[in-house]
Amino acid sequence: MLDELIGIDLQDSFVLGWSWVDSKLVFELELSIWPESKHYVTPKADEYTCYRKAQLIFTTVTTIIGLKPQSSVHYTTDIDGSRDYGNIDSLAISPNGYKMSGECGLITIECKGLELKVRT
Repeated sequence: MLDELIGIDLQDSFVLGWSWVDSKLVFELELSIWPESKHYVTPKADEYTCYRKAQLIFTTVTTIIGLKPQSSVHYTTDIDGSRDYGNIDSLAISPNGYKMSGECGLITIECKGLELKVRT
């Protein structure tokens, strides 16, 4: 797994959406970040832990199996009107890429790599 994911709790993070752009599968996230992560900052007064917007990017994707269309996935609307599509239940390395599960499906992603971009 990526060193970038040390201290990141994907099961407590929220999927804000996903898209396919230039052979990249991009998940927009509200990450749950813990002190072990280099991206950790002191949580806001009303936060359980540090939460920051981020992108989980699968690069040079050749095959995606099991990803549901965003329009068919049940979402939750927060008080501020923003939507989320649940959490990432699991993310594991597979022989040709990654396997991921969550509200967005039980997904097999054949790709060259995985990047995490945390917004500052």
